[in-house]
Amino acid sequence: MNEIRPIDAETAASKCRIETKVELETESRLTKKIRSGEIIFEDDFNGNQIDKGKWTHEERNLNTDTYDNQFVAFTAHNNYSRVENNKLKLTIIKLSIRKNHVFNNCTSTNKDPKIYAKECGKPKKNDSRIKRRVFPESDINGSGNIHTKGKFSFKYGRVEIRAKMPRGEFLFPNIFLQPVKYDVDYPMVPQIRLYARGNTVLQDVNRLDLSGKSLFGSVLIWKQEKEKRNYVPYEAFVTRTSPYHYSEDFYNYTIVWRKEKIVYMVDGVVVGTIANSQMLEDFNLHECYLVLGLIAGGRTNFDDDNIMEYHKRKIFSNEARGAKSGFYKAMKTFSWDQPSLLVDYIRVYAIDKNGY
Repeated sequence: MNEIRPIDAETAASKCRIETKVELETESRLTKKIRSGEIIFEDDFNGNQIDKGKWTHEERNLNTDTYDNQFVAFTAHNNYSRVENNKLKLTIIKLSIRKNHVFNNCTSTNKDPKIYAKECGKPKKNDSRIKRRVFPESDINGSGNIHTKGKFSFKYGRVEIRAKMPRGEFLFPNIFLQPVKYDVDYPMVPQIRLYARGNTVLQDVNRLDLSGKSLFGSVLIWKQEKEKRNYVPYEAFVTRTSPYHYSEDFYNYTIVWRKEKIVYMVDGVVVGTIANSQMLEDFNLHECYLVLGLIAGGRTNFDDDNIMEYHKRKIFSNEARGAKSGFYKAMKTFSWDQPSLLVDYIRVYAIDKNGY
């Protein structure tokens, strides 16, 4: 995956405060009136189930041999997504979705009938182009993914989430903002991201720490290669490395999304700022919705060419023929100590008078 680094001088700042007052930036077509600094969305997960008035489940198989090839299937079953002890718990369970599983409430919007059939375990209704057959073709990992598309979205604001990251080889938390222009399952959706990978040990080819001790704030976009039809991902990121794995405790994570920059923080300390106008362009055109989930693998998150060969390609390859079987064979050696993303609360605030 293509990367842009470092971002700017403000990344190294230990504090980030704007002294001059700013005009109200925050917008939300689903919120009637917005005042500076007020909460415009909140979920403390204090009930006994996920609030369907705020969140929608994804239900589909992602392990379909397409570009990103994430080794997981999303379902709405409470084994994978539930409220427990006043916290949202999104869990991945190894090989828990059987090969004869049909996603009766499949949320796939894919227009390719073959990919749709793989994602849903059945062809579209009255689609004679695909013969009825069993999908997926082998047992796969089950997990949960929820979003607010159609129920809440906003443009510019401060997102605060108190969460405990997952721990386990090649686990990746979905903590995203995605533009409403795109369906949740669109394969090349731009994302404002915050994450710590689940690995105990992981480095890229430049020996940058990619393990769960490193928190990343990033912006992911897709660009079409010159004279080619395919699109490739570009990610601008900032990072902060801790002595501890981010799965060991709850931390307060913050994303401040403004027109000219995005600031990332953990426990009130600035991780860094992304102010590349080309990277932010698509986000300035649309409101965004929230996404929370947990996946395993994925070419975008664990790129073969970017990660040190001994830490990745020697274990499994995203791009090799038979990538799925390679991952599941390697998975037998994985110790997924904490295969859950735990969320205490998530809140979205309108930008206040100080620009936060």
